[in-house]
Amino acid sequence: MNKSSVVFLQIMLVGFTFALLFAIFVVYPVAFGQKRIASIPKVHLIGDVKADKISSFPLENDQYKISYEKRSETYYVFIKGADPATFVENKNKAQLDLKNALILESLCKNNIIISSATGLKVSEEFLQVSNCR
Repeated sequence: MNKSSVVFLQIMLVGFTFALLFAIFVVYPVAFGQKRIASIPKVHLIGDVKADKISSFPLENDQYKISYEKRSETYYVFIKGADPATFVENKNKAQLDLKNALILESLCKNNIIISSATGLKVSEEFLQVSNCR
């Protein structure tokens, strides 16, 4: 390639670059700013959702039962377990289920009474809500 063709290619490259920048920053914003974009109708397929912490109680399965007393605003958790390890495991599952039902991060501010449904004697620390100080 001779020097004149290299200079010509460089000038063309600079010219196309300026044309591209002009199109991006001047032509397209003006062109798209004047066009009307059709509005999409808002159709609600699902009605408004409201979390109601009272309507879903009692929560019950073969490991625990959680009930809610409206007058005292207290949750009663009855845990089944043959030994303390099973009791604690079921208690943790019940706490997680209660957190999910109430959509809460922590249960520390709620009135919760935990009890053994089978009459198992467990330490007082296992009858408290976990991770509360």
